[in-house]
Amino acid sequence: EKGGEYILSKNPVANYVNFHHSKHKIALNEELDTNEQLIMVLEDVADTIFVEYKIKLTFVYEV
Repeated sequence: EKGGEYILSKNPVANYVNFHHSKHKIALNEELDTNEQLIMVLEDVADTIFVEYKIKLTFVYEV
């Protein structure tokens, strides 16, 4: 919980993004528990986490 800058989500991929990119203060709402919502958020921050973004999308679709 580095500085409490990330919000835990029911989605494990959302948790990963929150934890590893908390310095960018990517805040994912706790209600964000569908793939579609997560993909929308990842697209919004794609410039920041572009490399991992593609990996995460692959994982999301496999959930």
